[in-house]
Amino acid sequence: MRTQALETRARIDILEDTAPTATTTTVIEAQLQALVNQGVAAAIAEAEASRVRNDYDNNGLGPRLAQVVRECTYPDILKCQPLNFKGT
Repeated sequence: MRTQALETRARIDILEDTAPTATTTTVIEAQLQALVNQGVAAAIAEAEASRVRNDYDNNGLGPRLAQVVRECTYPDILKCQPLNFKGT
């Protein structure tokens, strides 16, 4: 009788050890899509706020300035003394 009680207790212990320790929640596709949409909306809002803080550029140093375009003539090119072409 005692052996049977010990075996029963051992089976109960095994069942308790294998029981799930965390509860799971079923998420339907619509809920999952809503969570994804919320995450994307938050990321877009943060990117927009960052863009506005940085005054429309990425480095925070102000707007980038383009170099002034100047005319380049044939004599200007010759002043650079390019290598002489030796060929046919």
